Amino acid sequence: MGVIKRQGIKNSVVNYAGVVLGMVNMVFIYTHSKEQYGMVQWFISTSLLLMPFILFGMNAVVIKFFPTFQDQEKKNNGFLGLLLVGAFLGLSLFIIGFLLLGDRFRADFSDKPFIYAGFFCLVPLTCLRGLIELLTQYISNFHRIVIPGLLNQLIKISLPILILLFVFEKIDSIQIMYGVIANFVIVLIALLYYIKKLGQLHLKPDFKFIKKPLWKEMGTFASYGILGLIGTQLALRLDTNMVGNMMGEYSTGIYSMALMIAGVIEIPTFALMKITAPIVSEAWKKQDMRKLEELYQKTSINLLVFGIFLFLGIWCCLDDLFSVLPKFDDLLPVKNVILFIGLAKLFDMLTSINNQVIGYSKYFRFNFYAILAMAIFNVVTNLIFIPKYGENGAALATLVSLSLYNLLKFGYVKYRFNMVPYSWNTLKIILLGLMVYGLTFLLPSTNFAIFDILLKSVFITIVFGGSVLFLRISEDVNDLVLQGWKNVLLILKIRK
Repeated sequence: MGVIKRQGIKNSVVNYAGVVLGMVNMVFIYTHSKEQYGMVQWFISTSLLLMPFILFGMNAVVIKFFPTFQDQEKKNNGFLGLLLVGAFLGLSLFIIGFLLLGDRFRADFSDKPFIYAGFFCLVPLTCLRGLIELLTQYISNFHRIVIPGLLNQLIKISLPILILLFVFEKIDSIQIMYGVIANFVIVLIALLYYIKKLGQLHLKPDFKFIKKPLWKEMGTFASYGILGLIGTQLALRLDTNMVGNMMGEYSTGIYSMALMIAGVIEIPTFALMKITAPIVSEAWKKQDMRKLEELYQKTSINLLVFGIFLFLGIWCCLDDLFSVLPKFDDLLPVKNVILFIGLAKLFDMLTSINNQVIGYSKYFRFNFYAILAMAIFNVVTNLIFIPKYGENGAALATLVSLSLYNLLKFGYVKYRFNMVPYSWNTLKIILLGLMVYGLTFLLPSTNFAIFDILLKSVFITIVFGGSVLFLRISEDVNDLVLQGWKNVLLILKIRK
């Protein structure tokens, strides 16, 4: 777990810095222009829904087949060039399709002026997001996820600047979207430069390396990759899109703010999933089942420790946070969005890397059928719950859909590979989390929200964190804290 811990920690630090910046933006900037913030979030969410048509299945191929192409002396047999050829083919077809059908779909948003006016910004935005995703995954093959993670946080700097320019009437809504597009152009160029610095910018495909059986295998995997990514985006991004379609830009802004708060919980997941994907793919190539099972179990317990800790910190302090920030009054009616999404993320972390274990095996087709079932179920539940419960209904639909999806994959991994991500430590951490949550109700109130937040945060850190270390629930967490303590002592010694 050495490279996983190092890259995971660094990437998490970057993401948490992004979260802090995002929270500052939300408090001081986005609350002054919820419609424009909601508009941008709708465009970004919709671009992710359309992204599978850009990638043309290359998103699935990039990790799965890299061990097959990997050969530094032969420039990895032109693997990056091959990926880009497939992506540009998909990009071309997408642009043609959008030009032919765009006006028809645009008419559906005539009652939502901001989205209607900037509708065709979806074309460059989707193309850029697709290429950025492909390059980010390609870089992860070299166990490098920190710099791409940092670049993907650039929107946390550019978007508030654009919103402020709008608030002070320097630009209009369409120009906000032009600025967002420019942000992703910069990210794309920077990623290409970073790949060059790594010595991996080999753009000439080597078609001679690919024999007929490999073409067939890659084609099959890419085909299921397209369908699987469509299902994934429908299942995981549909809520924001449907809130925008059914309730408008303002509700999208409110919902996106609640999602931002709940999204803090899954930051460790992003880091670990990116760095473990190439390792899982390599383990399958070597048929190293022992390594797979060890990674499966360790990832689950590590994610659960961090996930429960973050969930407790957010949920227990939420009312105090809202009282400190009056402009968050609009979020009170959608407080349960944070609860439902938070629980959905926790359950996803609990079930570990089951998606990767299945996806890089010869049974990868199962992921497609599972995600398709989830996508259909998510569409139906959103259509039922949003009209009844508004933004809370969208979050409830996500919780139910994501939980059933993970249960389905967990059952399949157990049936097909006889592996489970759980141990007695899993039960310990869940019971510990429930106990600490209950104890927070016994804490005295100071009648000052800021002091109450500090009191609860310190209590959760000492009781929950201390218990995790004392019970040795996760060897990696204990090693991480020990190493951190040694580094502190070393710094103090140097200063003396």
